[in-house]
Amino acid sequence: MIIIDGPDASGKTTLAKAIAETLNGQYIHCSYHEKWNIEAYHRLIMHSAGKLEQMANVPVIIDRWALSEAAYGNVYRDGPCYDTVELMQEAIKAYQPVLIYCKSESTLANFERTKHERNEMFSDISPVINEFDNLVSSGKYGVHVAYDFAQHNTDLFVEAFAASH
Repeated sequence: MIIIDGPDASGKTTLAKAIAETLNGQYIHCSYHEKWNIEAYHRLIMHSAGKLEQMANVPVIIDRWALSEAAYGNVYRDGPCYDTVELMQEAIKAYQPVLIYCKSESTLANFERTKHERNEMFSDISPVINEFDNLVSSGKYGVHVAYDFAQHNTDLFVEAFAASH
């Protein structure tokens, strides 16, 4: 299981799809809706991904998950919808996922350039970028591999990643 998190326009989806294609894996993109039970949704994704890997030997790449819920919840709501640290620790214990944090100095500029094309939910992600940095550096969400789309060649990163996993 590979969980990729980071702010909007940080290269998560591009990276996740490239890894899924290279590993012949299943790509899952998590969304958010205020009327959903996000904890149940995230638990279902986690356990479904775990079962798919265990029973069918299919690698699963999850595009945004608990860390994103924590960051966006802390910035734009009164906090996340559930105890995201607890769920992340549960996932780490049960499935030992590879955690990738996507961020670049170009993230904000990318967001500004694409927010009208992609129908983003928020107009400013500057505080979200800072919140992600704080959450990742806290260590409560596990150890993340850093991916910077402006610094890494995606194909070479995916090739090296696939060779090591």
